[in-house]
Amino acid sequence: MVKAIRFGLVGVLSGAIFSVVTALFVRLAGTDPKLASVAGYLASMPLNFVGNRRFSFRSAGSLAGDLTRFALLHTFNILLTVLSMGVVVDLLRLHYAVGMVGAIILVPLVNFAAMNWWVFRRRGIQREPSQSVRPK
Repeated sequence: MVKAIRFGLVGVLSGAIFSVVTALFVRLAGTDPKLASVAGYLASMPLNFVGNRRFSFRSAGSLAGDLTRFALLHTFNILLTVLSMGVVVDLLRLHYAVGMVGAIILVPLVNFAAMNWWVFRRRGIQREPSQSVRPK
């Protein structure tokens, strides 16, 4: 439960970055909401990775391994975000803010499960070379 709360705190900050950047791109630059949502998502990723790796899941795994799995997960999530924004804006003809809210709800549900069981999963006990077990 504590892990979920920490994840939620990181998510609130990431969601705020996503929302602000997406809205700025749409309002100030006139960017299509789907493309703006990608910019917002990418802007939130550094905080999301560091916050979840160090604070939420407290990973002691390899930085390269954690980052690779995180990048793969978020590549999928960017596609999910663009798809949900497309459904809201193009298909349902609703305001892009509805798509932002949908992404802020949908993506964290997928992320928590994937980060907990795959991205930052504890991968067994790693021994130092001096602690290796020798056969008798």
